[in-house]
Amino acid sequence: MQNWIDLLSQPTQEMLYQPLAVRARAAETNSAFLHDPEAIELCLKLNLPGRKNLTKVSRIESHRIAARAVHYDQIVRRHLQDRPDLVVVNLGAALDTRFYRVDNGRLRWYDIDMPDVIHFRRQHLPLRERVTELGLSPFDPAWPHQVVYEDPGQLLFLAENLFAYHQESEIRRLLELLASAFPGASLCCDIQSRRAKRGRPNHPFVFLLDRAEELKHLEYRLRISQIWPVGSLYVE
Repeated sequence: MQNWIDLLSQPTQEMLYQPLAVRARAAETNSAFLHDPEAIELCLKLNLPGRKNLTKVSRIESHRIAARAVHYDQIVRRHLQDRPDLVVVNLGAALDTRFYRVDNGRLRWYDIDMPDVIHFRRQHLPLRERVTELGLSPFDPAWPHQVVYEDPGQLLFLAENLFAYHQESEIRRLLELLASAFPGASLCCDIQSRRAKRGRPNHPFVFLLDRAEELKHLEYRLRISQIWPVGSLYVE
């Protein structure tokens, strides 16, 4: 009997599993840098170490993925210091395990991804009362009505490893959706530069920017408050 995972296309499998495998490996190697027991457990459950075709990642790329995970964790914790009742909306959740790493006992969390991904998460990740999982595309205008909050200032949207795999028109539509439905909320996202695809013509990256400020051309209401070079966070 085929596992659900085997029914997905190869690029989709890689998007799901490679970040998970990298986080698990980083957590096993240096738990002080990234403490992620759920990722380790899920990797073993899925036998990812034996799926080399899905988890083979270069050393530089592994460092970048781990650094990105740590950086997003830091962003959430920083917001939690100011708003212990923070509401996080995780756009394109994939097999992310961040909630378990940053939970303060009051945090409310929404994971949004395609129905099959959410079904898989419910099967394989621990259920938590303050976590709501919505089986919808992050670009579907139906999900904003399902997010419950008291004040837009307590909302933090995460778009980790999401933008690069989608067309500019989709990113524009998502930014317009967030700006219209949640004015005053915060968004943390990462972007890939055009250099990322040099020498890699078959890589699935499609949305590439050289400067983060270029996002403002897609949505005039967007205000960029801070920019970080993610790779600088992971240094051996």
